[in-house]
Amino acid sequence: GDWSSDVCSSDLSGKTLAELQQKRPQSPAARVGLALLRDKEGRRAEGSALLWEALRSDANHPDALHGWLQWEHERLGDAGFPAALDAACDLAGAWRAKLWRMRRAFEQQRIDDGIADLRAVMALAADESDVLIMAASDLQRVGRHELVAELVQPRYRIERHHPNVGLLLLQHFVATKQP
Repeated sequence: GDWSSDVCSSDLSGKTLAELQQKRPQSPAARVGLALLRDKEGRRAEGSALLWEALRSDANHPDALHGWLQWEHERLGDAGFPAALDAACDLAGAWRAKLWRMRRAFEQQRIDDGIADLRAVMALAADESDVLIMAASDLQRVGRHELVAELVQPRYRIERHHPNVGLLLLQHFVATKQP
């Protein structure tokens, strides 16, 4: 779907954005909101620059990353998009962008490249539900159940992680015929 309409409809009313910009104008969330306004005003380049600033502040801010990647893909097309994705992956502490690069590598049957990115993500953020969900889902999709058992299963905690991690592990157990 369209990233900007999802963000606007769910979280960023005009009043909330104004309050956030007043209280924390340099926060990634305030920059994301301002970027959306710039885009609605027909000033996407300025909006994109604000999203990049948000990413430089928090390389894993989901709305900033997803928005910036979507707009860069639209701007650069398929040929230029890998360079944008690499730039996001190169930000200090970035793990969320590496998950998307992993998925892209898997889709292109570059399985070893995807696994390398996943291992790098696990070194940074193995306790994040988003990481475990994407890892379990994508590893199953490419038939690498041994890596689900190695990388996801030992980290999963029912009291800590999103229920989807547990559901994906159940799918893994069914696929590998484990009780």
